[in-house]
Amino acid sequence: QPVKLSEGLELVVGFTGQSVQSSSVIVQLEAFKQRVPGQYMALMDELENATQVFIQALQSCDQKNVFEACQAINVLFRRLEDESGILCMTDKLERLIRLAGAYGIGTKQSGAAGGDCGIAFCSQPSLADRLKEDWRKNGIMPLDVGVAVKR
Repeated sequence: QPVKLSEGLELVVGFTGQSVQSSSVIVQLEAFKQRVPGQYMALMDELENATQVFIQALQSCDQKNVFEACQAINVLFRRLEDESGILCMTDKLERLIRLAGAYGIGTKQSGAAGGDCGIAFCSQPSLADRLKEDWRKNGIMPLDVGVAVKR
């Protein structure tokens, strides 16, 4: 669903150089759902709720709320990994998120799983620049992206 980002929030994306085919993740997720449907549904409900909190945080442009909402989502993806056996976060993606967290920047993986990109939401351009430099030093490529505005 389209989300209106607050004007003071900068989107920073890092590419880890690793990727997983979405079709493989979808097959594994379906197998997890068939194996333990109640556990699957409970986790999906928690992810949906965390996503709504995340969207509200993005719209408020409150760096602390965005950070906390991203952390909550990341914890749920780690749980999904533990409970299903699906690789959601590679070591490099974990590092990308940890580096951003050191600045208090909310960061989450893109998409549903796999570990290829992390998305950071920063309200201070100087911190975004420092984060990009830290990512480069750690073999993570900052991508030159922007946000499309629907008019």
